[in-house]
Amino acid sequence: MVARSRLFIDQGSGDYTSCSNLTSSSNLSGPSSSSEMIDDLEVGGELPPSPFSGRKSWGIDFKGFDNRSDFHGNRGSESNSTALDPIIRIVADGYEFLSSGKDDGWARRAARMCIMSTLLLIGLWVLLGAWSENGFAFWRGEPVVPNDWTAAPHVEWDLDKKPILGVITTHHRTGTVLFQSMMEKISEQFLIDYEKVEVPFSLRNPNTTEAADWSTYNSSQERLVVGMHGFKEDCISYNVDKLCGLFHYECWMDACNLQEPKKGSEVFPAIHVIRHPTNIVISAYLYHRQDPPPEDWLVDPKPDALVIMPKEIQKKYKNTPYYQVLRELPTKLGLMVEFFVNIGEIYKSARNVRALEEKPWAFGIQFEEIQEDFEGSMVEVMAHLGLSQRVNETDLIKIAKRFDLHHMNEKDKKRYNVAKHVTAGKEDREKLLKDFDKSDLGKLLGRIAKNMGYQNATH
Repeated sequence: MVARSRLFIDQGSGDYTSCSNLTSSSNLSGPSSSSEMIDDLEVGGELPPSPFSGRKSWGIDFKGFDNRSDFHGNRGSESNSTALDPIIRIVADGYEFLSSGKDDGWARRAARMCIMSTLLLIGLWVLLGAWSENGFAFWRGEPVVPNDWTAAPHVEWDLDKKPILGVITTHHRTGTVLFQSMMEKISEQFLIDYEKVEVPFSLRNPNTTEAADWSTYNSSQERLVVGMHGFKEDCISYNVDKLCGLFHYECWMDACNLQEPKKGSEVFPAIHVIRHPTNIVISAYLYHRQDPPPEDWLVDPKPDALVIMPKEIQKKYKNTPYYQVLRELPTKLGLMVEFFVNIGEIYKSARNVRALEEKPWAFGIQFEEIQEDFEGSMVEVMAHLGLSQRVNETDLIKIAKRFDLHHMNEKDKKRYNVAKHVTAGKEDREKLLKDFDKSDLGKLLGRIAKNMGYQNATH
């Protein structure tokens, strides 16, 4: 909604008459034949010079109003010009007229009414604008930022100034949706800023990690961060896969090092969620071959994912949607393709485990542990983040258990699209595991798993 006011502009002289200049019946009744009434917030063009340029009224400095914005809000040469200048000027003109003491009659009353109506319009503009953006959320203690965060990019800068309460990072197929949805709900319940990132999180420069989405609250002094690609590293090459190939374990493990926090900088609690490499490959394989595909990119051909396949297979499937390729390839070949697609993330998770192993502020948890004991795992996670010491632990776990598949109701399953993201039980997992037995791929994944703390080489 746009607040509007009217100006009378004399076509001959270029002078204008505002509400405060109503000194004759001809002005009160409307524009004369030599004048034209225009809507000052719809017609483009430069405003005429203000007779009050350089004056101060109501604590507002009107110096520089000669170079104000045009009617559409385009800035002129003065950086403090805005589309509200015409409205402010009308109020200021009226105030000058009332202060002059020239008339005690109808013109004085008309000027007063003009000021009151203009202020009322401004008030309605502000209130309706706040309601349309966030439904008065700032009064209810709810997020200030709308769902379309691009409408308020300045808030990201404000968010980055708040200390990080804790960070949780996952990897592909290690409970990413679970932690994003759960922590966002906890943040909403206890009015803690929430930030979601879709790139590796930098411990060295945490405020440079680009946020994909967030919610911020007026009363919050800290923020929780949930990432989905582990912690950022420094690597010797941008193409580690070409440098190391598929099965050169030592090369992959030595190719990158964790970007650790700067010396002397304040550290914050970090949760690192991992999963057995074999389970990642199987889960990714089952997830990506669903029909209909769960993500848009799966309907596109991915010839780069097939470069490890024989030439005839590459030629046959170069224009085939990726999900369809996985459905048509033999299981062993499909699993090999998925390993190749996820190889960088798998090795990164292993390197992150190694780098964080002795850090007192870091806590690693296996996704398999969460599956076996959801409540116990969440108690550990909340305690390490320090949330259990800030809010009631019972209330925390109550919210967390809503995301436990063993307790989730049908309404929440539909809301969070569980059927799409959860692959367990969709096919005979034991049959897929057999394809890893005694194979070169199975042996490699087992070696990686053992270095991540898993006792079983296959699952």
